[in-house]
Amino acid sequence: MMMKVDNWDRLVEAAQKYCDLIEQRDRYNLNGFLRHCIILLSRLIHESATLELVDNDEDLPPKTRTHEEWAKLFDGLGEKLGKFDKYLMVFDSYKDRKAIYGSLSDDLADIYWELKDGLTALEEGTNKARVIWQWRWMFWTHWGRHANSAVRVIHDYLSENAEL
Repeated sequence: MMMKVDNWDRLVEAAQKYCDLIEQRDRYNLNGFLRHCIILLSRLIHESATLELVDNDEDLPPKTRTHEEWAKLFDGLGEKLGKFDKYLMVFDSYKDRKAIYGSLSDDLADIYWELKDGLTALEEGTNKARVIWQWRWMFWTHWGRHANSAVRVIHDYLSENAEL
């Protein structure tokens, strides 16, 4: 049984805007880029966290990106972020006691590819329920952690470095 998904269009719109921002990052200075990131990431977190479970018995088509494509995006984001790319974090706040280094470029790139896979699948005519199921599952198991870490780190940066 398919459940009603009221926020689906808002999630797709936010995902498309996020992917566009990442692809067009060179149009912005660092503060402008990060302001747009925090707004879109917050929308993505909200829409994904409220996404209802749908019935689906198929995975999305296999990812078509190569490691080289991922690395090119990661490196480009790293250049954009410069010295603000690396940050301290605790991976699991209930289990870990030791801080490790995180990478904002890794966070933003992983989120981009997870969302881009779904957008590409939709453009190719994949059943919407498959994409909803995949995005929801990946939000709770993978990219949601990246998004929440990125929001915290971007907030820290903007509160210290941007004219508010």
